[in-house]
Amino acid sequence: MKFFATTALATLLLAGAATAGSLDPVVQDPVIAPVPVDPGVDWTGVYFGASYGLVVDGDMFDIGGPWALNNNGSLGSGFLGYRHDFGDFVLGAEVSSTLMVDVFQAAFPTWEFTRLTDIRATAGYEVGPALVYAAGGYTTSAFTPGAGSLTYDGWNAGVGVDFALTDNFFIGGEYIYRSISRTTNRNWTADFSTIQVRAGIRF
Repeated sequence: MKFFATTALATLLLAGAATAGSLDPVVQDPVIAPVPVDPGVDWTGVYFGASYGLVVDGDMFDIGGPWALNNNGSLGSGFLGYRHDFGDFVLGAEVSSTLMVDVFQAAFPTWEFTRLTDIRATAGYEVGPALVYAAGGYTTSAFTPGAGSLTYDGWNAGVGVDFALTDNFFIGGEYIYRSISRTTNRNWTADFSTIQVRAGIRF
C-alpha cells in the first residue's frame, strides 16, 4: 500500500514540474532605437572672408546743395569677426575694410571714397543651415574731393543671411545702409546703400 501511495505522490510531483516547465515565455516589448537628432550648425568661432557689392542708391549733401552719388559704383571688402552660438540665437561682432572702392560723386568723378571701414555688432537667428542676421555700428571713411582727403564718420545698419555649406565654409548676401558726414571744412554728408555677396571660412 505504501508503494502505491509513494508512486502516486511521485507521479503528481513530476506532472506539476512538467506543467510548470511548459509555461509560455514572457513576451518582451520591442526595443526602439532613438532617432538621432541633428545638432544643426554651430556658428561659434572666429571667421574671415571677402565680399563684393554694388551701390544701389546714394546722395551727397553739403552747404551748396545735394548731388547724387553714382548708382553703379562698387566696393570689395575683407572682413573678420567672431560669433557665439546660444542655440537658436547667435551674437557677434565684425570689422570690415574695403580692398577696392568705386563710389564717386556722379557729377565729379574725381570726387570719390578711397576707404570704408565698418565696425558692427551682429545678432542672428538660425533657420536650418542658414543664419539670418541684423547688424549695425560705426563707419569711418576717407573721401577725396579732387585734391586732399577728408575723413567721414557715421553709422551703418543692415540685414543679411549666411548659409553654411560645410562645417568651415559659408556664403551669404547682405544689404547695408551707411550715413556718414564731416563737420569741419564745410558740412558734408553722404548716405548710400549697397547690396553685396560674401564668402568666408569659419574655424
